[in-house]
Amino acid sequence: MGKKIITRRDFLKVAAMTPFAGAWACSQKSVEKEKSAREIEESGKVKVVLIRDENALVSFKKPDPDVVQRMLDEAVSTLF
Repeated sequence: MGKKIITRRDFLKVAAMTPFAGAWACSQKSVEKEKSAREIEESGKVKVVLIRDENALVSFKKPDPDVVQRMLDEAVSTLF
């Protein structure tokens, strides 16, 4: 088999269709998310865990990684 030659015209066709393919893929994901959100609403069961810690921030807007990890561990263990 010989090497397939891609012409400039072929390249432009594919390049022109790529944004449409991306838009279609994104629209399919949003439909799936909408379906799952609707299922949760219909079931009426949602679990929420609220974990607070005064020491979560070291300074203004800078989280302490150890405290945040401990908070996440506590939240997951409470949830399950």
